[in-house]
Amino acid sequence: MWQGVRTGGSDRWRHRSPVLATSLVVVLYLAAAVAVYWNVWSAGVAHQAQIGPDTALNTWFLAWTPHALAHGLNPFFSAAANAPFGINVLDNTSELLLGLLAAPVTALFGPVATFNLLMTLALAGSATSAYFLARRFTTWRPAAFAAGLLFCFSPYMITESFGTHLHLTFLVLPPLILLVLHEVLVRRRWSTRRCGLALAGLVIAQFFISLEVLVTTAITVLVILVVGAVVMRRSIRERLGRLWRSALVAVVVIAPVLAYPVWFMVAGPGHISGPIQLVPQAYRADLFGLFVPDLLMKLTPFGVTTTADHFANSYSENGSYLGIPLVLTLAAGVLWLRRRPGVWVLALSGLAVFILSLGGALAIDHAPAINGYGTAVGRVPLPEAVFTKLGTLDNLIPVRFSAYVALLAGLLLALVLQALHERWAGRRPAWAGPALVALVCFIPLIPAAPLTSIGPTTVPPYFAGPGVTALGPGSVTLVLPFASEIFPEAQMWQIGGSHPYRFTLVGGYFLVNQSDRGGHVAYSTALDYSHDSLAAEVLVDLGRGQQAKETASLRARLRAQFHRWRVANVVVPLAYTPNGAATIAFLGWLLGPPSHSDQAGAAVWYRIRP
Repeated sequence: MWQGVRTGGSDRWRHRSPVLATSLVVVLYLAAAVAVYWNVWSAGVAHQAQIGPDTALNTWFLAWTPHALAHGLNPFFSAAANAPFGINVLDNTSELLLGLLAAPVTALFGPVATFNLLMTLALAGSATSAYFLARRFTTWRPAAFAAGLLFCFSPYMITESFGTHLHLTFLVLPPLILLVLHEVLVRRRWSTRRCGLALAGLVIAQFFISLEVLVTTAITVLVILVVGAVVMRRSIRERLGRLWRSALVAVVVIAPVLAYPVWFMVAGPGHISGPIQLVPQAYRADLFGLFVPDLLMKLTPFGVTTTADHFANSYSENGSYLGIPLVLTLAAGVLWLRRRPGVWVLALSGLAVFILSLGGALAIDHAPAINGYGTAVGRVPLPEAVFTKLGTLDNLIPVRFSAYVALLAGLLLALVLQALHERWAGRRPAWAGPALVALVCFIPLIPAAPLTSIGPTTVPPYFAGPGVTALGPGSVTLVLPFASEIFPEAQMWQIGGSHPYRFTLVGGYFLVNQSDRGGHVAYSTALDYSHDSLAAEVLVDLGRGQQAKETASLRARLRAQFHRWRVANVVVPLAYTPNGAATIAFLGWLLGPPSHSDQAGAAVWYRIRP
């Protein structure tokens, strides 16, 4: 597909050890990733990157995988939270494979350190895999280095790092999938069997990291294959034969391995029916998004971010920015290298994927907005609208295709820099021209690093000490503030204490089956997509300082809800509970006096009667 783009030319690293050169590249990527998370690493492993509900969600699952396997539990289902219904782990962003691989770190330093490490390695590792992909068709290492740098420190990656979406930033495998396909279709040195086995392994691994990324990667691959078939139609027959044989081997391996996990996800205990994302079209890229930076960029013209911060509904999702210098450089490079088929494959594929990132209808300067039904509206309908008609594909968030736009842009930039280096080969220094072009392209993309919103993850003494053993193993425990999107701290206390997963948590911030509404999605027992249970609503409001009126009817209904949740214990860590005095008084009215009013700084009700 990219045949003929790897050419000769001087390379200052040619006579050096390839291992040493590659090691230097990896070290530079890792240093850049540490710089992004410097506020975490300089503060210590007890500090969490980007405190918030998504952080708690990811960290909880990273701890769950090794815990489940060590105790002989099914890792695909957890009864440790959302009592009494549990959680279908595969319907969540659970990163099971990453939790397994990082189990030694979790055992030695705790799940917070695991999360911080993986978020950092996600950037460096994804950059490295993009570098290896670029090296397949470039000979000048700095050109490939630029491709990896652009891919993994692009606005998309910084945005998702800010949002602590580990499953969306750990993009180590998608470039490797493209690398295998390049081997099948272009280089053709491996046998089709070997390519198929490699492809199967990558697909299975990606499934257990992020199904969403696997699906968007498959769509991007399909786009590239279609474009490649059109551009290189004269030699497509032989290439397709190799592709089909490799794909058949991959399917034979993938089908039996993923049959049970896929069944468990769509029909197993606690599975979710219907859409998981409520309004995915709200998060679509803006046509101006390519050119207008938001507040996560270091260099922004005065007043511009007030416009860009509304793209894709929020700057925490918008990652579509590439910058005017880079876009102009790539456009000029396509015209200059127009005789190379691989250049057209990359350019047209990148354009097609960018169109997919725009969602179901074109938005310019974040207008028109989506309608009340979460549907993208506008005078110019776009192809991505087809996904809303194709079952579970309607869960895809369009702007997240920006990751592949950045990857393809990085590969195209590598070809341009390679060609510039060849053109400047007779000059000294030969790298000056390409380096200047790269610098102009990268300056607008410098992120506002290091990321802020860093803080310690302190566990209350009750959970950190031996007192938590008074809770019976697996006993359903209500922890206040109520575990929810608003107050996710209880999830961190459950896994960060002296006895992780000692008790079963009521509530939590997860994607769960809304049992009384046909199994459709909710965020937790405190339902956020459709309706709240009365008890969850009252307890969340209590944490916010809004106390419900104490009536006999409310008391009866709350106690009935506690009975349905099978609550056995209630724990209120006083120093960590907003409006602690009011909370204790309210629970005293509801349940009677606590069993212990100051046990390791907590008020505790044990063995609550129905």
